[in-house]
Amino acid sequence: MGSRPRSLALVLRWPRLAVIGSLGMPSHNFARPRGQLVEIEIDSAALRGNRLGDPHRRSVAVYLPPGYDRDPDERFPLFVGLAAFGGSGFKLLNWQSFGESLPQRIDRLIDEGKLGPIVLALPDGFTRLGGNQWIDSPVMGNWEGFVLDELIPTLEQRFRVRKGPGSRAVFGHSSGGYGALIHAMRHGDQWGAIASHSGDVGFELVYGRTLPAANAALEAFGHDVEQFLSRLWSADKLRGHEFDTLTLLAMAATYAPEDAMPLGIRLPVDPETCARDPARWARWLAQDEDGTWWAYEAEPNQQHNGWYENEVGRIQRIGNTAPPTNWRAMLIRHAGD
Repeated sequence: MGSRPRSLALVLRWPRLAVIGSLGMPSHNFARPRGQLVEIEIDSAALRGNRLGDPHRRSVAVYLPPGYDRDPDERFPLFVGLAAFGGSGFKLLNWQSFGESLPQRIDRLIDEGKLGPIVLALPDGFTRLGGNQWIDSPVMGNWEGFVLDELIPTLEQRFRVRKGPGSRAVFGHSSGGYGALIHAMRHGDQWGAIASHSGDVGFELVYGRTLPAANAALEAFGHDVEQFLSRLWSADKLRGHEFDTLTLLAMAATYAPEDAMPLGIRLPVDPETCARDPARWARWLAQDEDGTWWAYEAEPNQQHNGWYENEVGRIQRIGNTAPPTNWRAMLIRHAGD
């Protein structure tokens, strides 16, 4: 007999109606994770004193590969997974219908010979604003510092991982992918590999189109961010449009915090007209990884020499071209528009 088809097209014909479906389904990984799951806690100086009042003691899920205890002299590469906005490292451990959890995927790739044994670290990065972008912010906390100065040294001390940048990788999806790109551009000498899965880039398309709706949501609270958040944090359920507004408030607290504003948060628009505030928006664009050098408030770092890849379609050689020599004049001109 020939090989069995993986799926079978099904056509049901009714009067004036043809329904085309498929009897195939995505495969489900039924295998139980075979490694060890360990939870550690880090008392973070980098996160202490954040304006949200979020905890500075953070849990980290660590997945040790099958056979970790077999040879006490064996050391493993270290992979750090940064969670998407709205999630946590612990969410990546979850069972998936017609899919696989991250530990299951690690085991499968090891079995298929596509990946060697690794130690996987998944830090909790959730905040009262729904998540973070894994960069330093006085409002959200210094998450870059947490990863580089606290998480990595703790993991190297407590687990048998190979020390040194060449044996480390950082990856993430969405906001976590953005964080991975930030580490590529600012701290490329600290990592041997970086992967961004649909990381946040192109802020005009990602955030710009949703600013009017967020501004309208705040209007019901007199554009008082604290009132909006107080109402949201006391609600029984978070609605979709509220989450969208919360996301933009978190981005404002991350990309352009303002000391004088409640919780340091202000959207980059005129509250009355929703017209874009050029100077404030430029601070957001300064953090965009799609190459908008002209928006940088400080001189761009020209020392980067690695590759990064983003699944939205942009592959860029970091440092392949220098930023424009008149970047400062371009910024001043933009801010004055």
